[in-house]
Amino acid sequence: MEDIPAQIAHRRREQKRRAYLAAIGKPALSADFHAAQAHIRTLYFEGGMSAEQMRRQCGVSTNIITSVIRGHRRVTRAGPEPIVRMRRTTIDRLLTVRYETPLDSKHGAGARVPPQTTLRRLQALIAHGYNIKWLAAQNHRLTGQHLSALLTRTKGQRYIMATTAQAMTELYDKYHAVDPAHVGIRPGQIEQTRCAARRRGYAPPVCWDDDTINDPHAVPEWTGACGTPDGYLIHRRERLPLCPACAVFRTNHTSPESALPDMEFSPLKLDQVLREPGRAPLRIARALGHPNGKTLDMWRQGTRRPQQRSLARLASVLGVCPEDLCDARPRTPLQPTQE
Repeated sequence: MEDIPAQIAHRRREQKRRAYLAAIGKPALSADFHAAQAHIRTLYFEGGMSAEQMRRQCGVSTNIITSVIRGHRRVTRAGPEPIVRMRRTTIDRLLTVRYETPLDSKHGAGARVPPQTTLRRLQALIAHGYNIKWLAAQNHRLTGQHLSALLTRTKGQRYIMATTAQAMTELYDKYHAVDPAHVGIRPGQIEQTRCAARRRGYAPPVCWDDDTINDPHAVPEWTGACGTPDGYLIHRRERLPLCPACAVFRTNHTSPESALPDMEFSPLKLDQVLREPGRAPLRIARALGHPNGKTLDMWRQGTRRPQQRSLARLASVLGVCPEDLCDARPRTPLQPTQE
């Protein structure tokens, strides 16, 4: 069957173009495709775009796009056959692709994103009291088995499906500020889920801001003073999982309590705390390991001053910060006890 005139004309134009490019030192095939490859890899792996989205923008087939992303066209008995050269027109078209957020599961099919932010959101919801079974029932794109796999298998996994990340973002945005009891979850289930999250070190939503949760280099802010003596003591007092910054602080200090600011213990402030409703001095003394309460009475009267470690322990039992029991004044010699 003979070619129609339009096909013949197109073929002649293509032959002339190739001959012209070869004559000026720019052949139709080029080995300088690495910039285009890096560009679409960034859009695919980090931006979550699918090959279908890129095809709609640049007109290059999805087979070619996925081959460029993989770095080889086909796999033979000798192994993958790497891409050595590409058409200049294909390179130029790939460089024109711009980022586009997947709109739904159909457009996002096949796209990949890093798992860190998705895992953070899932762990935060669990730490808030939502169990996996309840979360999976709220989104048709997720199952309990799927969420469990996210928790156990994303360690070391470089990418997850973009649709999974979208579904988890929707769940987090909807429920991270909602008390689980208000959506019908029983108190016993909430407490059980929270205890399991504490044992595993999951950071709740209050540890993340809208900008930090999407930052792969950010760490959860548990206390507002992590990495300092105050932050470390708040972790101990509230029985919070130790964050990386406070773990480093503990490692660098043989006695972390000794790194507290040099402040003077205030018997008056201790007396004010002990006079608060619900305080039982004898019970507090027993929690400190002083069965008869005499040591606590001497601290309260100012005839004896607690050491730094004892001060930190006292503050932990009272549920306050050590600074709440001190005055920011230079230390003064202790007055001798009058007989």
